[in-house]
Amino acid sequence: MATLMLVATIGIVLQVQKDDRRRQELNLNLSYGQLMVAKLTQLTTQINTLTIATAEMAGINSANHALLANTVPHMLNFPGDQGLIAGGGIWPDSTNNNEAGSPQLFWARDALGILQPNSGYNSEQQADYHQEIWFAPLRLFPAGKVLWSPAYIDRFSKEAMVTAAVPMWQQHAFLGTATVDVSLRGLEQWLLQETEGLGGYLMVFDSVNRLIAAPKGPELSAQEPQELDSLAAEFNPLKSLIADTDSRFIEQEIAGAGPARFDDLPQGVPKKQQALFRALLNASGRQWPRSATLLGTLSMARDPMLDEPAQYSVFLMPDTFWKVVTVTPQSSLREEALLLIGQAGLWLILVQLVALMVLFGAQHKLLIRPLVAMVQALKNNQPATLELVSRSFQDEIGTLASAFVSRTRQLEITMASLDASNLALEQQIEVQKEAQQELLRYRDQLNALLKSTPNLIYIKDTQGRYLLVNDKYCETLGIERPRLLGSTDQQLFARDLANIYRDNDLRVLNQGGAIQVEEPLPTLHGEKRFQMTKFAIADEEGAIQAVGTIAFDIQHRRRAELKLQQEQQLLHSKLQGCELQIKALSSEIQAMEQKKDQLQRQNQVEAGQNRLARWEDTMLKHWLTALVRQLMQRQDTLMSHSFNDPALLKQGVTAQGDQLRLIYRIVGVQQDTKPVLLDEVLSLLQQSQSNRWQQLGIQLTCRYNDDLKLHINPWHLTLLCFCLFELMAEFAKNRSASQWTLECNQQQLQLSCPRLVGLKDNSILSDRENEDNPLQSLTAWFTAVVGGTIIADTQQGLQLRCKLPQSQPE
Repeated sequence: MATLMLVATIGIVLQVQKDDRRRQELNLNLSYGQLMVAKLTQLTTQINTLTIATAEMAGINSANHALLANTVPHMLNFPGDQGLIAGGGIWPDSTNNNEAGSPQLFWARDALGILQPNSGYNSEQQADYHQEIWFAPLRLFPAGKVLWSPAYIDRFSKEAMVTAAVPMWQQHAFLGTATVDVSLRGLEQWLLQETEGLGGYLMVFDSVNRLIAAPKGPELSAQEPQELDSLAAEFNPLKSLIADTDSRFIEQEIAGAGPARFDDLPQGVPKKQQALFRALLNASGRQWPRSATLLGTLSMARDPMLDEPAQYSVFLMPDTFWKVVTVTPQSSLREEALLLIGQAGLWLILVQLVALMVLFGAQHKLLIRPLVAMVQALKNNQPATLELVSRSFQDEIGTLASAFVSRTRQLEITMASLDASNLALEQQIEVQKEAQQELLRYRDQLNALLKSTPNLIYIKDTQGRYLLVNDKYCETLGIERPRLLGSTDQQLFARDLANIYRDNDLRVLNQGGAIQVEEPLPTLHGEKRFQMTKFAIADEEGAIQAVGTIAFDIQHRRRAELKLQQEQQLLHSKLQGCELQIKALSSEIQAMEQKKDQLQRQNQVEAGQNRLARWEDTMLKHWLTALVRQLMQRQDTLMSHSFNDPALLKQGVTAQGDQLRLIYRIVGVQQDTKPVLLDEVLSLLQQSQSNRWQQLGIQLTCRYNDDLKLHINPWHLTLLCFCLFELMAEFAKNRSASQWTLECNQQQLQLSCPRLVGLKDNSILSDRENEDNPLQSLTAWFTAVVGGTIIADTQQGLQLRCKLPQSQPE
């Protein structure tokens, strides 16, 4: 017996140590994998952030190519690069004419590791990147979502890489993509540096199971993308594990994610991996997985790289969908475990032998004899003996004896409790019998109600099967109750009626309340319409179990409604006749008001014309007064020199005659409409104003061609210039307005004074309407009679611009 226990102990120790060693190997491998996955996730997260920032900056400055060409290379040279970033670019979408004609911006590192612009995609005719694997799927991705491409070799930089791409969106329009390229060579160097001193090694596969990073050796090489199937035969268990997880993932996406959004995959995806890549795109759209996921573990008897047994763990990274395989050797833990087993086993054997001898002697005295006494007491039903044993021993034997005593007492109490429970059960049975009798009375009352009510009553379950119908419902339909119970509307009625009944029942089941609807029923006397009140019947927990219906015959109400509708139509016809009469009267009133408005406008026009005519007569009187005064002064001057200088007299009479002929052309009864020289009109006016200008200190500078002829009425031109000179004199009375300039061409006549001050308080330039305002009166006359416009500009002094009407040919 002792030998058997000793052998069993040694076997248990060996098995425990073996299981513990396996757990330690697996935990070490998993910890190693979690550490490296966390570091890789941190690295890819930094690259994701860089790509998103590049996309946002490019989307905002999509039209500023110079800014992008200067900024993007600095962003790609982020701290801690260590040769990871092989390049990147901005790739506009020209298919939708969002950035038609905009070149792509692509940078790649040269032999010295410096980012240089690469224009290969712009210069080569066949270099269309719109079907690239890192461009085409992003049309369906939202802004800020990163897509990691499978590994490939760029056709221009000849660099093996994976690409992180982000779509650029602006105002719901797809502008293109921004990319950051990760060098496989740089990624391998980074992994070798991060795994140094940890033991084991790491393999990284991309989303379509291409090897992108592994330790350099005869079996593995990550300089170029290598397919999983091309690995050495020793990796077959690993291949099977990855293939099984991919198959389950594809089946899960097909079963749970609905139809795929990516029917046409871009170039660069192997045909045998297209189902996997399509499933990955769908999973990326729903943001799965959100963290690193363990796909599986396995143990291999010989690893081709370590040449010894090893433990494998396969993790799936989020965003990139990379598969990270961590490989750790089993030799180090095995040696420690064997040493520990050898030391512990020897001491356990010695301790076991001593313990067995001591246990044998103590067992008989402390355990066997008290147990035999308790068994005899239980057989003979001697609780006193058990009490004595429990008091004599203060160890487990005493506790066991006390437990037997306590259990005996509990059994006695339980028997008494069972008697009381039986009595209570009998009372409860009596109460249930009374409840059943009350329930029978309620059922009889309900049956009486169902039989005597003139309304139709029925109940259906959630599947539409009839559970209860009253006699009135069977009588109305002409169908016996056994045929109705358990049947559905589709089995009893026409399809269109059954669909109506089922739709209304579903409304009650979905809403959980009561509704009122009208439904037709095929009765023995033809189809009739009933007012249905449908309500949900729920259990104590609130779950709906059935749908109840109470139907009322509304044929008489429908007839009353039809009669009321006919009366309403008659009243509506009468009301329409009254409305037509009202519209006719309104049209007559509106016509009279329009005629009234027309007469008022005509009166206003005539009043305006009369006012302008009076103003024109007034201006004519003022001008003629000034002109006659000037002529009389000249006549007196000629008479005073006539006796001394006859030649001067003749010359003066001739000039005065020319002046009178010009005046006749201007103000004669039959006015001459031929154009006159502006210089003649201004000379005539300046002569009449010369004395007044001298008193006010006015100096006028004229700028126009001497032979300039304006194609407007001579009298209108004379009156315009006269009024402008009057305004000039008015401004010059109390201001330092001495320097005036008059400019004229075929389109415009302008009188200006650049040094005129105090214009804001001048009443002549006020916008308030006033018949006595000379500028407003002149403007109104010039617009209504001549057909031109006058604009007063006070930004720089004063400018009066007179827009002349369009010239007419002679």
